[in-house]
Amino acid sequence: MSNAPFQPQLRSIRDILKTTLLDVPRYQRPYSWTPENVQEFLDDLIDAKSEGYFIGPMVVYKAGFRYAIVDGQQRLTTITLLLSVLRDYLNDLGETDRADGIHNFIETKDEENRKHYVLQSGAAGGHLYDNYLSAVRGERKVATNEDQRNIDAAVKDLRSQLESKLEDRRVGDATEDQIRDHTIAYLSDVRARVLSLNVIWIPLESEQQAYAIFETLNSRGKDLDTVDLVKNLVFSGLPAENADHDPHAEDWRELRRVLEEDGKRAVPNMFIHHWWLSWAPFVAERRVFGKISDHVKAEKLSHSDLLTALLNNARLYAKITNPAGAKWDREFNPVKEALEALLVFGVRQPRPLLLAALRAHSEDRLSLKQLTKLLAAVESFHYITTAVMRLSSSGGVSKMYATFAHRLTEADNKDDAGQVLTDIRSALKDRIPEDGFEPAFLERLRYSKAEADQKDLVFYTLGRLQRGLRPKHPLERGSCNVEHIHPQSSGTEWASQIGNLVWLPKSLNDELGDKSFKAKKAILEKHVDQLVLDGAMESEEWSEDAVIQRGRILAQLAVEKVWLL
Repeated sequence: MSNAPFQPQLRSIRDILKTTLLDVPRYQRPYSWTPENVQEFLDDLIDAKSEGYFIGPMVVYKAGFRYAIVDGQQRLTTITLLLSVLRDYLNDLGETDRADGIHNFIETKDEENRKHYVLQSGAAGGHLYDNYLSAVRGERKVATNEDQRNIDAAVKDLRSQLESKLEDRRVGDATEDQIRDHTIAYLSDVRARVLSLNVIWIPLESEQQAYAIFETLNSRGKDLDTVDLVKNLVFSGLPAENADHDPHAEDWRELRRVLEEDGKRAVPNMFIHHWWLSWAPFVAERRVFGKISDHVKAEKLSHSDLLTALLNNARLYAKITNPAGAKWDREFNPVKEALEALLVFGVRQPRPLLLAALRAHSEDRLSLKQLTKLLAAVESFHYITTAVMRLSSSGGVSKMYATFAHRLTEADNKDDAGQVLTDIRSALKDRIPEDGFEPAFLERLRYSKAEADQKDLVFYTLGRLQRGLRPKHPLERGSCNVEHIHPQSSGTEWASQIGNLVWLPKSLNDELGDKSFKAKKAILEKHVDQLVLDGAMESEEWSEDAVIQRGRILAQLAVEKVWLL
């Protein structure tokens, strides 16, 4: 960092917004204040005994005729949104002079009489300006990214909390004029308190200095996520060459969009950690940024290559976190189904290996057949150990997956990848206990309207048994129902057990209705070749013992015929 001096200054928000144009730079995190953050801010602001409340330091650097915000963008964005809410309230009350006075802190004019919004944000963009900062109300724009959705939520919270505070201060028998006067006085007081907020203003001269300060703040306990630090690292080496077109910033926004939308809100910090583990030795999440930074500083990974790798891998990662939302060719159905199963089980540990495998296949180092076998092995392992037996996961499993992910990334061809696949399957098989599956299978897999907490797992189990044991007659979940052979309406405890459940087409389920077991059996016997009825058709009477026995048969079929390594 340069040793150029800088002078911290005590400044009010009134002074800052009146004399300084502000910009949220590319490497900053999206706006992310929660309702709790907004409420705490308003409570502190309004409950303060006097004006001039101190809200901490703000670090900025000179960027053309604006100052880019390094630390403080969440607070400044919230303050600007609050001022816009106050302005709109006063306008609705007919207090246009007061409203225009507030708007001067939101939008200003330069010496050429050109208008500028005081706060500029690339990610929030027109959504922020058109929906909230503009004094002219037009058709609202729909939020399209995380920044914009969070801003919408914050404005909603600001309005509802202000209304609540106004309601709390109203006198029950006040007239309409008294209520109006009180509201105007209260909003004016809030305005004064906002503008009198004090900060320690720390101006810097360059983005490079800001980058160094950003890391220094983090090392001193500033709550910066891995994704914030990585973003900062990327852009510290990729300065914008053109103020009107910044392809690197566009790539980063696309990265965030892929994770949030395509990946169904995949966690950015987790993605970065899993990406790192998919090609580098194991490291805990809290240390991953240090490793990435070391690679960049040692020129093992350029800033540009880092951004490209993150974006490309995010697209693959989104298929892992949201397989149902991804586009797959038909031959990839087994891969998609295995990924969906892992979501049902709630496991994330295999993701570095899954990411390495999808990447290896995209680079033609792993065949589709190999990829399918790998996914099937991981699915089987976690179905048995995690979903059914509920064995606690240790750090050893995470390290195992990271090790094999690293090896798979280093495999030069399908033959090398095949050896890695063999070793993975062997390692997973060795981790499965010899005993305990059957009792866990019988105990955990239960479903009724009164016991619905395992619904997804039970439906998955019945559907997977159908595909595994009757491959010529797969029955998709959307076209099927679960039939309780002994009716769940009977209230018997054993009616919800897996041995009493049958996976049927809806039409057949409707035909069975509330018939007796004897009548149901006569109908089902016509479908023994198409449905998994093992253990049900042999009984003359249907009882708790018969249900338990059928459950044991299904458990045996599960490990011997379906969930195989």
